[in-house]
Amino acid sequence: MFSAMEKNKFDEALQSLGPFSDPNAFNGDHDPMDPSEDYCAVCHNGGDLFCCDFCPKVFHLSCHVPVLDNFPSGNTIWQCNMCKDLSFIPIDEKLEEGKRKAPTGLTDREQQICEKILLAMFTENSSPFHTPVPRSVPNYYKIIKEPIDFSNIKSKLNRKHLNHYESVDNFVADMKLVFSNCSQYNPNFTEIGQAGIVLSNFFTKLINQNLPEYGEGMSIGQAVVQSQGQSQAQSQAQSQAQSQAQSQAQSQAQAQAQAQDEAVADSSMVQVPPPPSAVEMTESHTETGADNNSSAMDPQPHTKKTKSADNVHMY
Repeated sequence: MFSAMEKNKFDEALQSLGPFSDPNAFNGDHDPMDPSEDYCAVCHNGGDLFCCDFCPKVFHLSCHVPVLDNFPSGNTIWQCNMCKDLSFIPIDEKLEEGKRKAPTGLTDREQQICEKILLAMFTENSSPFHTPVPRSVPNYYKIIKEPIDFSNIKSKLNRKHLNHYESVDNFVADMKLVFSNCSQYNPNFTEIGQAGIVLSNFFTKLINQNLPEYGEGMSIGQAVVQSQGQSQAQSQAQSQAQSQAQSQAQSQAQAQAQAQDEAVADSSMVQVPPPPSAVEMTESHTETGADNNSSAMDPQPHTKKTKSADNVHMY
């Protein structure tokens, strides 16, 4: 029977399975008396597996980080790199005579922590990032100029590799490049795009926990979220600006229409003299007739006579 601790670890292992896990893992063939998983925590395949004595995870020799040379003999207790307590490893390495070692590469502590972080990333539902992207993927290598994957990073953690990491910064930069490439090629709404965001945030969390001195900066996932927030804010600002512009245009149109209505109203208020009465029309007609008679009798140009007390003036 399981102990309480073994059962809890087993339940946690069941819950840890995600969209990229082997669909046959933990099927009906699992031995309920065996607390270990049935499939490799990295590649999700079966075969000859190395069982950790401190967690349910099992590994192929070549899948573990670092790669294991052989299976332990006898009743040797073995723990995977994820279960190791690395806090006892000194931060700075020193030579026997007490002088500090020259920085020619990763220290033992940095090496083991980077390996622990990478192994955790391998086991975190990250299958699409384990190996190079196939050449059959359309235009990938035209868009992505610096392709990289977890297997390449694993090789560079090997001290025998020609391009072995000289610093933790180089390791962190390559890990971030994996997620940056993913974000560049895969839209955020796709399954792999979303997986890249989740893994980027997970990697940032691991760095902050294990190497806090290198945890500054923003993960790709956080950058995407911030970018989305900025885009939404910009969209809202543009919408508000458009609404204000429309309101101003409507106000100006209403003001112009009102001014035109007032102008029309003012022009309609001009006083027009009333039509003449019948008496006035008769008097006017009589005067006109008299003038016509005078003109007929007097060939002088049209003049008008006025009388003064002494003289009569013509003008």
